[in-house]
Amino acid sequence: MAKTTVRRIYQLSLALLFEKENEDPDFLAAYPLLLSKVLMQVLPYENMVRIVDGRPELAPEDVPFIEDVTEDELPFDERFLRTAVPDGIAGLFMADDDFKKAEAVMQYNKFVTQCQEIAPAAFIDLYDSSEGDDD
Repeated sequence: MAKTTVRRIYQLSLALLFEKENEDPDFLAAYPLLLSKVLMQVLPYENMVRIVDGRPELAPEDVPFIEDVTEDELPFDERFLRTAVPDGIAGLFMADDDFKKAEAVMQYNKFVTQCQEIAPAAFIDLYDSSEGDDD
């Protein structure tokens, strides 16, 4: 199964606003930077998933900086890419509309809640058992 692409997230975000791709040039222009921002916000949650799965964590420099709407796949868990990220983008799209400030906040809160629900609690041993013994 193919991974979610930059373009698919754009389409999902627009669908939440009942918009279609390429109908609003402002959305198209702002989307790459907004996606770059949201991916950095998702990074700690993604890393919790990776820790629990036993996979290496992503560093901030591993998160791609998005410059255009492309078919590039992203190195994040599909649950974030298909649910939380589009909600975060949709909320940011609405933030500029004075008549949709409340909806923008609700959409952003939905984004945060989804990230928290997807990410498991990841417990990290801050010291191994031999370091803590003074006996």
